[in-house]
Amino acid sequence: MKSVFLSGFMGTGKSTLGPLVASRLGLPFVDTDTLVASRAGRPVAELVRTDEKAFRALEREVVAELVAGPPHVVAVGGGAFVSNESRRSALEAGVVVTLAADVETLVRRTQSRVHERPLLEGDVEGRIRELLEARAAVYAECHGTVHTDALELDACEEAICAIVKENPLVVPLGLRSYRVHVVDGAPSVLTDVVAGLGPSGILAVTDSHVVRARGPALEKALGAIAAPHRTCTLAPGEEHKTLATVDTLWEAAIGQGLDRDGLFVAFGGGVVGDLTGFAAATLYRGVRAVQVPTTLLAMVDASVGGKTGFDLPSGKNLVGAFFQPSAVVADVAHLSTLPVRHRRAGLAEVLKVALLFDAGLVEDLLRLGPALVSGPPSELLDVVRRAIAWKARVVARDETEKGERALLNFGHTVGHALESHGRYTSHLHGEAVAMGMVAELELGRARGWVGPEVVATCREVLGRFGLPTDATRSERSGAVPFLEVDKKRKGGKVVLPFAAEIGRGRLESVSTAELGVFLRGAG
Repeated sequence: MKSVFLSGFMGTGKSTLGPLVASRLGLPFVDTDTLVASRAGRPVAELVRTDEKAFRALEREVVAELVAGPPHVVAVGGGAFVSNESRRSALEAGVVVTLAADVETLVRRTQSRVHERPLLEGDVEGRIRELLEARAAVYAECHGTVHTDALELDACEEAICAIVKENPLVVPLGLRSYRVHVVDGAPSVLTDVVAGLGPSGILAVTDSHVVRARGPALEKALGAIAAPHRTCTLAPGEEHKTLATVDTLWEAAIGQGLDRDGLFVAFGGGVVGDLTGFAAATLYRGVRAVQVPTTLLAMVDASVGGKTGFDLPSGKNLVGAFFQPSAVVADVAHLSTLPVRHRRAGLAEVLKVALLFDAGLVEDLLRLGPALVSGPPSELLDVVRRAIAWKARVVARDETEKGERALLNFGHTVGHALESHGRYTSHLHGEAVAMGMVAELELGRARGWVGPEVVATCREVLGRFGLPTDATRSERSGAVPFLEVDKKRKGGKVVLPFAAEIGRGRLESVSTAELGVFLRGAG
């Protein structure tokens, strides 16, 4: 059980609902304002009036101790999570639920006790509006929001506990934050997520393979929503990840009458997700999108983080945009119809994350190996969630890949070149990434950046998954020209990620010429 942090503006009901939720969950309840006042030996209102800076410092100390301590239900002061450190640590360690209410409700609930709320003194309504606007991005970073205006206490308690039970992942990006729902056989989650966004219309995008395997699940989920919907079915495969296909999506959306309040739903693998995301990013300068990955690779990589785009004949993903989805619904039940080869390919992306950030996950991949390849989808639930959680953390810290997020390109510089050389038909993306990781690690070992045990472990795990580890000499040589059009290159060099140790990534600058010479001579 994790701690539950009830965040939100003063007057939303944190101190009232907190004890009820705590009783239901069997956890102790604490209020940060009470703890701060006890520690300071003075009422919170007096502290805020005389030295708000000192009050906030005490508040940060209290939150840090609660984050590090045993599980509690915590009523968090209305401004406590303005501290990035406090907010992000609570998001990682616990479940953060924002309680919200309309301005009129907040005025009614707080105006009789303004003497206890110095931040509201003067024009109460004006101060509430001002503070809500200033804190909107803070309150948006949460695992779920419960509106307490009209709901009875029992209903509010139920809604909070439902969020705690599901415990979705969150990509915290201020007002563009979104949840990643990692579930196993829960089709109603997609219905609830889409309905909650209130779209004026829906364009679902999928491909012919997915329609045959999972089409009824999509129709059932969208059919329960009042908004009109249409499905656009694309030809499958990376070779169709082109501008022409994006144009098909634009025209389908316009023909349907989709407007800026509409919604794209990407229901498929990485190709469908990338194309749909780009179409959504560019149509009318931005229409919302929900990612519903149906392949393992898309679940742990492509659906999260907002990278969208399409390929050109000269290279992979050369045109694109960063455009975050409104939500991601990753239901591992969709993997029940995924061919084994594609499941293996997705596991390459899980290993990538594990080698860079999580030595414990590497150990689990070694131990579980064959079960992850051929076992029931439920076997994958934990590793999918852990891989996505790592990516969400990285994206939150470096959304547009100016630094740390570049680590997630591990295996992709060589992998993309191999894919481009094979015209996107010789290898699945995950297979190319597997060979790319090995090649890049071998270069790192030659340069003294990577220990031999890392290379050996990478090869061992890939072998247990049945994935290729080494491209042929012909493939490596053929891939070299595509290094020169890699979108990450700068001045003849590319920043290559390596797993310097198992669970610790590093970035190094390598010239494309050196990388090309190494590939031609490797093996």
